[in-house]
Amino acid sequence: MRKLLPLGILAAAGLTAAQPAYAVDAIWDGSGSNDSVSWGQLGSTGTVVASGTTATSTNGLIVTLTDSSGPMERRDQGSGWNGDFAPGEQLLWNQQFGSITISFASPVSAAGAQIQGDTFGPYTARITLSDGSFFDINATSGSSGADTNPFLGAISDSANIASVTFSLLTPNQDFAISSLFLIDGPSGVPEPATWAMMLLGFGAMGMAIRRGRKPKAFEALA
Repeated sequence: MRKLLPLGILAAAGLTAAQPAYAVDAIWDGSGSNDSVSWGQLGSTGTVVASGTTATSTNGLIVTLTDSSGPMERRDQGSGWNGDFAPGEQLLWNQQFGSITISFASPVSAAGAQIQGDTFGPYTARITLSDGSFFDINATSGSSGADTNPFLGAISDSANIASVTFSLLTPNQDFAISSLFLIDGPSGVPEPATWAMMLLGFGAMGMAIRRGRKPKAFEALA
């Protein structure tokens, strides 16, 4: 029994070293958010927002906004934007075809926002993370003002998202996004190496317990 536990620990450590932890990304619905960035701080509806402008989250995280097609603009649902966001929702609109990249001063575990294409009808939206992974959603743009736009976000198993980029795959169409929601710090999703160590640890404990009981059984038979 005394020999099994060290061997189990060594096996777990060896597997961890042989299999480095890679980021595991998944699409995110915004649940568990602990921070957000409101675009109202950039000005009233109609304010032009230059590419490279910075904003600050509720928790003090600095974000930098970059538009691939030029300046952005502030709009409010019902005042400059007649779409499917909630009434009065403060939006960031990329006025021309292109993408909006939001970079974080410190990496986060999750980021996302509601998104809507500017032309009524079907559209496909994409969020791309700093590691190159991406997620797409299909939706239909309307003018209900009933807070029915989809939430498009991504979450990682560690705080390693340095930026997110919103874009539309639908040709010749611009879009707007709502306030950005975030998870600052760890997301609570175990990394692959952590799972491996836990499983090997449980296995080693089980083997040790079974081996420890066998001498008692043999003693009773003797």
